[in-house]
Amino acid sequence: MKDYPAIRFTVLFIAGIVLGQYIRLSIEVCFVLLGCSIFTSGILYLTEKRKSRYSLTSVLVLLIFFLLGYTSENIEWNSRVFIPDSVNVIKKFTVYGSIDKIDLPHNNEFSFLLSADSLEAPRKIVIPVNLLCRVYDDSCSEFFAKLSPGNVLKVTGTYRRGRDDRNPGEFDYNEYLHSRNISGTVSIYSVNDITVRASTVNRLSDIIFTARKELDKIIGSLHSPETAALLRGLILADRSDISYETKKDFINAGTIHVLAVSGLHVGFIAIIFYTLLGRLNLYIRSFMTIAGLLIFMFITGIPASVFRATVMALVVITAFISNRSTNIYNSLAIAALIILIINPAELFNPGFQLSFSAVLAIAYFYPLFRKFIDQSGINNKTIKYVILFIAVSISAQIGTLPFTLQYFRGFSVIAVLANIIVIPLTGIIIGTASVTLLLYPFSIYAATVYASANNLFSTFLYKVIGVAGNLEYSFIGIRNFTSWDTFIFCFLLISTVYLIKNMQSAISRMIFLFLVCANIILYSTLDDPNILAANKLNIFMIDVGQGDSFLIRFPDGETALIDAGNATQYFDNGERVILPLLDHLGIDKIDYGFVSHIDADHYGGFVSLIEKGKIRSVYKPLPDSNSEKDIRFERFLKQKNIPDNYYTDGIIRAGNAEIFILNDNHFNVNDRVLPNDRSGILKIVYGNTSFLFTGDLNAAGERYYREKYENFLDVDV
Repeated sequence: MKDYPAIRFTVLFIAGIVLGQYIRLSIEVCFVLLGCSIFTSGILYLTEKRKSRYSLTSVLVLLIFFLLGYTSENIEWNSRVFIPDSVNVIKKFTVYGSIDKIDLPHNNEFSFLLSADSLEAPRKIVIPVNLLCRVYDDSCSEFFAKLSPGNVLKVTGTYRRGRDDRNPGEFDYNEYLHSRNISGTVSIYSVNDITVRASTVNRLSDIIFTARKELDKIIGSLHSPETAALLRGLILADRSDISYETKKDFINAGTIHVLAVSGLHVGFIAIIFYTLLGRLNLYIRSFMTIAGLLIFMFITGIPASVFRATVMALVVITAFISNRSTNIYNSLAIAALIILIINPAELFNPGFQLSFSAVLAIAYFYPLFRKFIDQSGINNKTIKYVILFIAVSISAQIGTLPFTLQYFRGFSVIAVLANIIVIPLTGIIIGTASVTLLLYPFSIYAATVYASANNLFSTFLYKVIGVAGNLEYSFIGIRNFTSWDTFIFCFLLISTVYLIKNMQSAISRMIFLFLVCANIILYSTLDDPNILAANKLNIFMIDVGQGDSFLIRFPDGETALIDAGNATQYFDNGERVILPLLDHLGIDKIDYGFVSHIDADHYGGFVSLIEKGKIRSVYKPLPDSNSEKDIRFERFLKQKNIPDNYYTDGIIRAGNAEIFILNDNHFNVNDRVLPNDRSGILKIVYGNTSFLFTGDLNAAGERYYREKYENFLDVDV
């Protein structure tokens, strides 16, 4: 630590940022505290006697770095301006501003970040905010080609606040947008609602954007759609063409990091340059590698993860060629300090936490593993390299485990084996793609040959991920792992690393590790919520926006789901809302799936739940031969071997609760009855408490059932 002060400075800077999250002061007060500390440290440095020069002065210098972190966090926080969260939706929303960044197009849609200086909502309000604008128009490709970063626009669309975590276990998109300093989204359904008011251009951003567009065209023209989608993710940091299911497979296989362009990819680029320039002078090779890394960073659009990894690489290369001691911890500290000075909010970015924890863990644990492997007497080089590679992977997983559990709600047990194939294969794909892009200006035929090879490589990669990600026990879900649990894990891991060195006996080390694991399990359960009461009837209304959905757990543990919200190409409530909720609550199967009626906002979410094998049986209205949706749904249930039952008078008993199905099919089969009047009518009775569910029953249906059941419809809820 004495020889590497960057470590201490960075730790204190981080501590200041963390404190700034919980205790906020005005920027003026922050600057006063910082100024007083700098002034006092200067006076002490000049007046202290030599023998004590490095006491109070050094303490004040460390305090200055702490206050710098605290002040930078407060400045960053106060610089954020958002449209109030109380504003959910504004239709016919008009905004004026300039384009900061344009994303690549995807399926007749594209998005851009607008720095807005004036809004009409409906009266004109001048508020400097950032908005994510999404254009949905079949003819948007022509308009997209005319836009450039820096253009001043007038945009009319529908403003929406980001969806927050309306249900337990749900992703908080609003918080994610705010972490990127974005107020909300604007949906634009026609390019005619966008007017270019000034064709000013941000030169650097436009050069980067033009290069990305051209590379995207080349990648799309030479490769199959699946390979092009993968290469856009690996080279251009754009994963929009990779399906949600494929991303899920990567997560389950423990290889999602290859899709997040970061340290791994920067490392591959550095290796490619060092290999291609191997005959050149060390300094020329190093400087050209730095240039290559900077070009790669700009081509990817300078996402935070690539910037982070590039800074780390540049620090290491610069230290190496300047003959300075390249302590990995000090280099990491310098890289982290540079990144956090530029943007303190990066500290709370999952990518920042995952990448730095991985490298720190590799730096510490890998030498220990290597020492053990070297002493094992393995002579076969191939076997030894494979084992060393596994050691690197395990080291990284130890460091990233708490963050993986927190952000992905589980961990992959097959990750080590999958990465043995996936990481080298990803390197081959990136290397082949680099050669393809370099050859394209000189020989399209040669580029096509390499592209064809990459089609094979990527197909093999998808096959490996598909198998690894869909094994029955490839991914173990860990529920309710929070920031508190992550803190406990990291604290005990660091304590273990520090204390276990002083233990000589193997038995004492084993006992100590056992106690550490027990404490992690014990303390990580302290903040686990108990949402559903045991041995009682629980009825949970799920917020699915338009439509409705009710999750019911009966006293005997059986479960029911009444409706599942809508499912569109943009948002599937079954997949994005109900499935995470079931995982969060520890519910593996729904015993009774009640589809009140065949309207998309009631039955749509059931499709993905059935696809995932979460539904045991389905209850629905009698088939309607005039409804194409009903015919398709019936066919789907048969294909998936889901028992389907129709609403008829009857009782289902679940524990000591009863579900009364009240539908009268003499009423339902009447041709004059509207589809909504076919809704399932369910009454649940538990002790002296009762609930009535009526779907979208119309007035005619209400009158009919009121006359038929009279006082039996008198319920509590």
